[in-house]
Amino acid sequence: MGGYSKREAFEDLSEELKEYIIEVNKEIISCADCQPYDSEENDIVWVEGDRFEIVDLFNDNDIPEEYWEEILPYIECPQCGMVFEDLSDDVGVMGEYEYEFNQKYDEIVEIDKDKIQSFYNFLIKYPYLGMEHEVGQKFKEEIKEMPFNKINNTIYYRARKPNNEKIFNNEDMLYPPQTVKIPEGRFNHYGQSYFYLSETEEVCAKEIANNEKELLWIQKYKIISLENILDVTEFIAPYNIDQIPLFFAGLFHSGLINVQKTKDISWTPEYFIPRFIADIAKYNGFNGIIYHSTKTYGRNLVIFDPDKCTYEFEDKPYTIIYDRNSYKEPLF
Repeated sequence: MGGYSKREAFEDLSEELKEYIIEVNKEIISCADCQPYDSEENDIVWVEGDRFEIVDLFNDNDIPEEYWEEILPYIECPQCGMVFEDLSDDVGVMGEYEYEFNQKYDEIVEIDKDKIQSFYNFLIKYPYLGMEHEVGQKFKEEIKEMPFNKINNTIYYRARKPNNEKIFNNEDMLYPPQTVKIPEGRFNHYGQSYFYLSETEEVCAKEIANNEKELLWIQKYKIISLENILDVTEFIAPYNIDQIPLFFAGLFHSGLINVQKTKDISWTPEYFIPRFIADIAKYNGFNGIIYHSTKTYGRNLVIFDPDKCTYEFEDKPYTIIYDRNSYKEPLF
C-alpha cells in the first residue's frame, strides 16, 4: 500500500470500487480459518456460512473482471480479520434466511434511523422524559397494541464467566440476587434483576464472551410456562416494511445511530432506548421480550420478573471453552 495506511488507500479509490468492496464484505461472515478442524479427517469442517469462492462473489455482484485484483486486498473476514490473497479462497456467506433478514433489517434502518437518532439525542439530555418526545409517545401507542405470546416447554440457556475456581451449582446460574451489585443492562436499569437467556448454547456464549477463547459456565433450562411475552422476532419475516412498528428499530438502535463511546462503563447511553421500551412493555403487562441477538444469528429472552416464570433446571451446570473459531470444547 506504499507509505500510507490501508484506510487511506481505500479512501483514494473511486466511489464505484468502494461500493463493490462494501457490498462483498457485507455478505461474508466467515472464512476457512474460522471453521473447526477435524483431526481424524485431517481437514476443516465447514459449518459457518454457505461456502463460496471469492471469485463467485465477485461474479454474483456483477463486478467487472478488470477490477478483481484491485479490490481483492480490501476483502476481509469479519470474524478473524483474514485478508484474502487469491480469488479462489473460500469464504462463508450468509444463507438465504440470514441474507433476507439483513436486507429487510437494512431497509428498516434506512427508514427509521433519523427518528431513532433524534429520540436518542433527546434521551441523552433528558433520560427520564422519554414520553415528552414524539417517538417515545409512538413507542407507547405501538406496544399497547402488541399481542401477548406465551412460552411452554421450551429449552433456553444461560452463560456465566467463571468466578476464580468456584464450581457453580444450579442456583449460581440463576438471575443475580438483590444482594449483589447489578449493573445496567440492555433492558434492566441499575439494581434490577432480570433473567437473560438464549435459545441455544452458542448464542448465550457469544453474548458474553469477550475474548477469542475463554472458559464459560453454561446452564440449560426448560421454561415450562411463561405468559404475556412480547415476541419482536416475528416482525422480520412475514411483515412488509411499512407494517413493522417503529419501536422494533429502537430495540437495536445501537447499530443504527451514532453512539458517543466513553471509558466509563457505568455510562451506557446505547441502552437508553431499549430500557425505555422494556419499561413500557412491563407497564403494559408484558413479562418479558424475545428479541434477536446483536452478536449472532439467534434469539434471546429477557424475563422482567422471574417469579412469574415456571421453569426447571436441565441437569447441572457444565463448562465449555468458547472458541471464536471452532466454537466450543466441552470439559465436563
